[in-house]
Amino acid sequence: MELTSLPGLPSTSSWTSGTAIAEAAAGLVRGHGSQMAVSYSPRVTENPLPAAAELPSAVSDLLWDVAPGEVRLPRHRDFLIGRILARGTWAAVQWLRRELGDAEIAEYVQRTRGRLLSPRQLRFWELVLGLDENAVSGWIAERRDGSKLWDRRETRSGA
Repeated sequence: MELTSLPGLPSTSSWTSGTAIAEAAAGLVRGHGSQMAVSYSPRVTENPLPAAAELPSAVSDLLWDVAPGEVRLPRHRDFLIGRILARGTWAAVQWLRRELGDAEIAEYVQRTRGRLLSPRQLRFWELVLGLDENAVSGWIAERRDGSKLWDRRETRSGA
């Protein structure tokens, strides 16, 4: 059933904002005696990075394999953070910290368990961002133990 065929719902051509949609949906819910709550959450607006000419060269140099004009925040946030933390110069890191802030960078490192960072880089960011020492030690140990998995692999012989 299409939305336009539901009773009490305005045609899609009259929807000028998300608020109109939420109000229409709330009206439908009230009309059927339901106790269900309806809420509206606007779509997150994606902001382009500054034009390539406006990006510091330390950042634009790291985007060698992508078109800098196509990179968007927040869609490519993880890509940018990972690339800059793992490969960036101090100037690129300073730009990232100004643009996103330490809290957002720390959240990325914790969520990804620092997967793109070397143990040495992880220890550095542990100090700078105030990450939990035991968590960082665990991430480093997991990698060390994971590499032993390759050494313990079984090989097929004779087939």
